Amino acid sequence: MTEFISFRTRKLAPERFFEALANPRVNVRIAGCSRSTTYKGWVVQRRMIPEHLVYLLAEHGVEGRVAGKPVRLDPGCFVWVMPGAAHEFRVLPGRAEFVVYYMKLTAAERGDDRCLRLTQDFVFAKNAQALQPYYEALLDEARAPMAYGEARRRSLLALLFSGALRLAAGPEGKGPVFDDRQRRMLAEFMQAHAAKRPAPSDLAAELRLNPDYFARVFQRTFGVSPRAWILRERMRVAAMRLSDSNLGVSELAYALGYKDVFLFSRQFKQVFGRSPRAYRRGT
Repeated sequence: MTEFISFRTRKLAPERFFEALANPRVNVRIAGCSRSTTYKGWVVQRRMIPEHLVYLLAEHGVEGRVAGKPVRLDPGCFVWVMPGAAHEFRVLPGRAEFVVYYMKLTAAERGDDRCLRLTQDFVFAKNAQALQPYYEALLDEARAPMAYGEARRRSLLALLFSGALRLAAGPEGKGPVFDDRQRRMLAEFMQAHAAKRPAPSDLAAELRLNPDYFARVFQRTFGVSPRAWILRERMRVAAMRLSDSNLGVSELAYALGYKDVFLFSRQFKQVFGRSPRAYRRGT
């Protein structure tokens, strides 16, 4: 029999919740933040917890229920479970493992034990890859805290959660978006051609689409311009190589097609909030 923890919450409209995130009288504590690979047999039995639970699936898949509703998380799916909402998850049948960005956090006013949350029990969004850099930046803050870390964490949380709500609400107005196959083609193209400095026209050609039409659908699908997405994806490749190889920063810059190492470092800092050397020291 599942045992539930007794706790109290305070429900807020989104606008009030974001005001609370910025309020220094509200204690915001990240209890856990990681990117991890979880293996076959992983399961979260039905439970309610006093923290916000946030997942962003990077690879493979998970299924479960939140507040009695079925939820399936495929790569790129995001779910934000509110404190007090019953939930359960398990790896999809036949899958050996999955890769997930994970976070738990609490937010409560000083002197008040009620955890602040939204009125809805959970937020779910597909095609949420655009939220991944906020997770990466939060992970960086956890690895190597720097000056103004508290303000930066609150800002990143506001960007993460507002982005999730925007994606869950869907695009304003009707229009096509890229399907799973097209998004997978773009991701694989970037992995294979990161060192060749691809342009938006190269991505459009990969999908055999007119560049102007491609740019409109891309913005609607990912919430950012193709150029911004290309830069972010190239820097993600750089970050992985910083973590997994012994290449020097100059060597890595040249391997990714940069002739100017200072430009590479500047763009890396633009995406991750710190220099390549500082990023490597924190991993």
